[in-house]
This record gives sequence, C-alpha cells and structure tokens, in this order.
Amino acid sequence: MSCGPFIFEALYSARDADQLAAIHFELVHGMPHVDTNAETFVLAHRTQLELSRVSERSHRRPPIDYLIAATAHQHALGVLHYDRDYDLIAEHSSLEFESRWIADPGSL
Repeated sequence: MSCGPFIFEALYSARDADQLAAIHFELVHGMPHVDTNAETFVLAHRTQLELSRVSERSHRRPPIDYLIAATAHQHALGVLHYDRDYDLIAEHSSLEFESRWIADPGSL
C-alpha cells in the first residue's frame, strides 16, 4: 500500500527529475493507495504530544513518520521500513500498527 506521505518520503531520494517522475508514476499507478484526511493530521499531532512525554527529545521525529504511522493506524496496516522511529512511535503512542523492518537495523 502507498499513501501521500509515503510518496513524499520516497520521492526525496530521487536523483533527478526523470527518476522522480518514474518513481512517482510507479507509486501512484503501480500499487494500491490509501487516503489521508484531516483526522490523519489530528492523530499525527496527538502522537507527537504523546512522545514528548516519553523523554525530552522523543517527539523530534520527522513529521512524515508521524503521518505515515497515523495513516497505517487509520487503515489497520503495518509500516514496512528501515527506520527506528516507527518502533518508537509504535511502542510509545496510542497508534496501533505493525512496525516491520525490511532488513536488520544497521545492515544496509
């Protein structure tokens, strides 16, 4: 599954306009898509507040990570990633989603 925040995240790594266009086409037309809405942002903001109570800097995750996690929660999906932030969000917030690594941490 794909969602708007994930597409932004994936396009960030494109090296040039042609690669960006190719990745965009693949993600928009090549896989199922779930929507975000105003509630997605409410959930993401609430989650950042929840993490701020864990420790002084726990809330300092990229905003896209909060949005992707909130989208996964809304649609009862997991997040396939290579990023410790999703483990932190899953463990210390009220969002419910499976945090699944694509490879062992530190292996890529």
